Amino acid sequence: MPKVGIVMGSDSDLKVMSKAAKTLEKFGIDYEMTIISAHREPEEFFAYAKGAEEKGYKNGYVMWPVRTAVSGKQNTPGGATEIMEVLGKAESVERIKNAIELLSR
Repeated sequence: MPKVGIVMGSDSDLKVMSKAAKTLEKFGIDYEMTIISAHREPEEFFAYAKGAEEKGYKNGYVMWPVRTAVSGKQNTPGGATEIMEVLGKAESVERIKNAIELLSR
């Protein structure tokens, strides 16, 4: 059973997210990868999110590495979403890409 769910908004995210998948494989972590647009398919997205806990996915296991990637620290006063809101999309994505690159070495 997968321990991690990789969800992308479109197949244009596949190039970056496939690096995340390779990193998970490197560490022997099972995952599933799917494309669901929260904007175009909100019902499907929320159904996937609600079912994630039943599959054993834990929000903290996702948000902790994201928070670490965008902040550069393991402990922060705010969560990942708050930090990304302050940094903005471009800077947040760049920091996540850098973190994936570091893990891929």
